[in-house]
Amino acid sequence: MTDRAFQTRKGALAQARTIVAATNACSPDDLLRDEVTIVPAALHADRMPFHLGRPHLSLTTFGVGVVVTVSDEWVQWIRRLVRGLSRDDIFATQCLSRIQRHVQRSRQPFAGPQHRYVCAQELWREVQPPMAVEIECVQPGPAMDALYDLPFEHALGDRGNTERPDMVGVTARKDGEVVALAAASADHEQMWQIGVDVQPSYQGAGIGAAIVSQCTRAVLRAGRVPYYSTHLSNLRSQSVAIRCGFVSAWTEAYVYVPRGRRIAGDYLGEQRVSIRDT
Repeated sequence: MTDRAFQTRKGALAQARTIVAATNACSPDDLLRDEVTIVPAALHADRMPFHLGRPHLSLTTFGVGVVVTVSDEWVQWIRRLVRGLSRDDIFATQCLSRIQRHVQRSRQPFAGPQHRYVCAQELWREVQPPMAVEIECVQPGPAMDALYDLPFEHALGDRGNTERPDMVGVTARKDGEVVALAAASADHEQMWQIGVDVQPSYQGAGIGAAIVSQCTRAVLRAGRVPYYSTHLSNLRSQSVAIRCGFVSAWTEAYVYVPRGRRIAGDYLGEQRVSIRDT
């Protein structure tokens, strides 16, 4: 990886591929193979600090083949399920529904497909806020601490999160009231994720795009690659990303560990109490 990856589209995509490969216990080349690659779930160096399900399963594609990362308990089942399937077959409703039903037997949620986008210095676009909306960039400290008390759960992470700390916030105020918030968390030393939340009565006015644009600029100025996530059906959020200059990078579906069940540093879930045991 390079500390200048944030400058170009090619560099940002390569950086993302390297980091996502480490997170999914595969090699970057695996993500470029036009085939289904099955790898055992493991903690690789330089991964993002996401918690794995117990058992775990994730499906990841950069638009070529698919990498399936899976715990030993499920490897034979998933091999049978995806045998002979293409990338599009695996991400089709029929296959995902079968996976979801299997995962639910372990009383774990299965999330996705989610689209991930990246931006770079050469791609970034400035989006101006609507009239009478004031934009402010906030750094970690007392000003950001106050934002955790506001109802914007899709923007900020947990207060005091040391695994993926919030590094920058951008507020939008109308008549002195914070009506929208974008924030970037350090999901990796070289790649920060941007989340955004807009009060329902102010959605669709361009405020979200304006604060995501400014948050993206702050991440780029910090020398990091910004990335942005949306659900498959959230077209408004996808439009925000595209308007700010983001480009599609990868898509994934995965066993999700809810916030309340995560133990800091226990990424394999070895200390996690199974719902089946309670």
